[in-house]
Amino acid sequence: MRSTASALEFSLAERYRVERELGRGTLSTVFLAHDLKHARPVAVKVFHPDFAEAMDRERFLREIEILARLSHPNILPLHDSSATDGILYFVMPYLEEGSLRAHLDRGDRIPLPLAIQLVREVGDALDYAHRHGVIHRDIKPENILLEDGHAVVADFGIACAIGVSSMEHSTLPGLVIGTPKYMSPEQACGDQDLDQRSDVYSLGCVLYELLSGHPPFKGSSTMELLVQRLTRDAPLLSSWVASVPSGIEDVLQRALARDPCERFATAKEFARMLGEAAGGVLASANSPSVGARSVRCASLAVLPFVNLSPDSDNDYFSDAMTEELIHACVKIQGLKVASRTSAFSFKGMKLDVREISRRLNVGAVLEGSVRKTRNTFRITVQLISAKDGCHIWSETYDRKLSELFDVQEELARAIARELSVTLVGKETQLVQPPTDNAEAYHFYLKGRFFLNKRNPDDMRRGIEYFERAIRADPEYALAYSGLADCYHMLAIYCALQPSEAYPRAKAAAAKALALNDTVPESHVSVAYVALAYDWDWVIGERELRQAIALDPSCAQAHHWLGWSLLIRGGTNAAAEAANAARRAMELEPLAPVIHARAGHVLTYAGRPEEGAAASLRALELDPHFAVALETLAYAYCHPTLRRYDQAISALRQALKLSGSAARFMLPAVHALNGERDEALGLLRDLELGVERGHRPPGITTMWISWAFAALGENDEAFRWLELAYADRVFTVALLNVECAYDSLRSDLRFAALSRKMGVEPEGICTKS
Repeated sequence: MRSTASALEFSLAERYRVERELGRGTLSTVFLAHDLKHARPVAVKVFHPDFAEAMDRERFLREIEILARLSHPNILPLHDSSATDGILYFVMPYLEEGSLRAHLDRGDRIPLPLAIQLVREVGDALDYAHRHGVIHRDIKPENILLEDGHAVVADFGIACAIGVSSMEHSTLPGLVIGTPKYMSPEQACGDQDLDQRSDVYSLGCVLYELLSGHPPFKGSSTMELLVQRLTRDAPLLSSWVASVPSGIEDVLQRALARDPCERFATAKEFARMLGEAAGGVLASANSPSVGARSVRCASLAVLPFVNLSPDSDNDYFSDAMTEELIHACVKIQGLKVASRTSAFSFKGMKLDVREISRRLNVGAVLEGSVRKTRNTFRITVQLISAKDGCHIWSETYDRKLSELFDVQEELARAIARELSVTLVGKETQLVQPPTDNAEAYHFYLKGRFFLNKRNPDDMRRGIEYFERAIRADPEYALAYSGLADCYHMLAIYCALQPSEAYPRAKAAAAKALALNDTVPESHVSVAYVALAYDWDWVIGERELRQAIALDPSCAQAHHWLGWSLLIRGGTNAAAEAANAARRAMELEPLAPVIHARAGHVLTYAGRPEEGAAASLRALELDPHFAVALETLAYAYCHPTLRRYDQAISALRQALKLSGSAARFMLPAVHALNGERDEALGLLRDLELGVERGHRPPGITTMWISWAFAALGENDEAFRWLELAYADRVFTVALLNVECAYDSLRSDLRFAALSRKMGVEPEGICTKS
């Protein structure tokens, strides 16, 4: 008989990948899983088989549908639910901070102001649900999660749904819904007609434990706990804690009254009275924290600043100010900052800040504008709460251009202050001027602006500006790194032959590293050249790991580490490469190129369904992204999927888009689909282009060799592989994991080519 975990994994294979168990209770087990469609971690609660079999599943799911409509900042939403294959489960967001119980079990100190804040937030959530006809029935520290220092109530109404669907089932005799330590007396008596006052009692028990270290009643058995609850009033809090204000104790005693009529009528009233009683404490308290942290909001998105300059060419400056501020905020310990690519995906969009915050999963948003003249600039910023859309702080800076780095430092520190994120020390420098030459800095900003546009013409303009920055300051490491990356990207985008692009990229990258090895950009630039041209897998992986050590949020380093691990091979290489690709997507959840390229890595790692899901996510983000359609087609062609018709359809869509390599891929897919004449006709057209001197650059030579391999034309396949090798096309290094070449592996020429590349000829596909 399969275990719960394996059964769940089997049931959810199309949508979720189960990773590990998070916790186990009487009725259910919670697993950490990866949402394949949206590339995000989720928590999956699966009910134990015996209990699931006894449930009225249709009624349970009807109740869950009602609960899924609850929408409140302090209520954990439901993503999904199902009752199929003997598995009853529902899916929720995964919050890394964990539950209040986890913090209590670790011995974290819950200061009085924070305890009051959390309980009031839970009270707000309860009041909202009660007004929508939903009673929680199981309020306890385990069901109160923390996110950015705020309370989020989980399992909202799940106990009610369980009770509704199971109360008539004789197979569950004596089932008590709830947790004895936190049950109201009426719930302990088995009363099914509970109202909001029962949740008020349970919340009072939670507050009692936060302030005293234990619930109001203690006993060696469930029966003893229930008897005490029914026959005794809760002990005074002051008998355990001497320092709690009397007003708070009075409010708590009323919430814990045995008779529901003596309690607060609503959770809203409880929260309001608690706030009034604690007003003095809250007013005099510093920022509340869990354990040693001091956090009000620990996640931020810096949206692209609006260019208000008279000259539209100053877009580079407003974009650069946004990027520099993101880089500075990343250095603030304890502050999670949305990546540059994710934040810039909202550039020019008119969306409510709360919607942007939801998509980026952050607690606050910084937006602003920049107005630049010849020698001065004005930056206006406003910090906005994601919870209610209200302004937290705003400021305007009118300065000289020579004071630019000082303003960036002031801004980052102000953000840390307003979000109550504690800096390591006053001496911490968040902005390190990369050059003393203002002219070089502005040329560099323009170069990076054009590099980020990711099209060949703009990248060539980027080269011009990086070279001008270097002429202005020959010691400017980041300018050399930007120059190297421009040449690297021109080769990747097939705009320059590798033999022309990479010698220049290599010289610039080496200079960048020699000038400054403390910035991740230098190491990433060196790694690009090592992997894509020198085929030095040891140096490539070493430099990428160093870049990640310097900046764990560098998605490009994680992504390229995935390629490096695939090339290196070894026992766990495929799994490690897949994890690197997933991490890149987590860091850049709104970047189409990261998801599309991660889809490629995942497919090469033997996970084509996950690769297809990543490519589809890229298309959701950008429906006109040709690369995403091409990586989707590649995943569909994997030997374990063989969805060739769908692959052909995806490539035909890609043909309509600019920058597509689909015409080079189509012959191979038609060949795999058994359409030999169609494949040969397309190949003839490509070969005519070669005869006219239009030899396909870069990776396209690999696709042609793949087509000939699929047709069984091994001599032609090797001829094109040798051409790709001569051109030093990066993807030749993926021979060890390229399923298209499984039919060639027994040929002595394959082993010889693999040895020249320094890779193992035995691939993942042949091992599966």
